[in-house]
Amino acid sequence: MAAPERNETFAFIVVLAGLALVAMVFWISANKWSDAKDVIGVVGAVAGIIGTLAGAYFGVKVGQGNRQQLHDENQKLHLKLTRIAAEPAEARRIVAEP
Repeated sequence: MAAPERNETFAFIVVLAGLALVAMVFWISANKWSDAKDVIGVVGAVAGIIGTLAGAYFGVKVGQGNRQQLHDENQKLHLKLTRIAAEPAEARRIVAEP
């Protein structure tokens, strides 16, 4: 897994790139069309697509982080259950643990 600092830096770059792209589309649209309806339509469509893609990206990243955490917890529980099954005395001690 990549270092947390690298992930945060990459996420920041993704957000900045999305904002820069929306700003660029706005600037081009504002210079091309004089009617506000046209500019709003183009910028809204592009911002919606970029927002959807960025949301999907961050949703997947959060899901992967939770997946690793759940996997680690599952491994700990598996080891506890294996110890309980191996020795009844060990089971009484583990059950007494908080």
